[in-house]
Amino acid sequence: LECKEFRVTSKDVFGRSRKSDIAFARQVAMYLLREDFGFKLEEVADILERKDHTTVMHGVDKIKSKMAIDRGFEEQIQAIRAQY
Repeated sequence: LECKEFRVTSKDVFGRSRKSDIAFARQVAMYLLREDFGFKLEEVADILERKDHTTVMHGVDKIKSKMAIDRGFEEQIQAIRAQY
């Protein structure tokens, strides 16, 4: 779902690219997997093929921070949530 929203492919999200748009979409996926589906940090890292859970911690924290300061972004995340 978030792949369409951020105009990236699932291959991009699971890939190794560090391009900012792809990394950001990946961080949103991390946030949703952690917060909405309750996966452990290590599980999210495994799902998204990251090396360890600290990458997931950073991604989740980044999305939480952006949501706290950007109402439009928070609404965008809510719209993604409404799709599933």
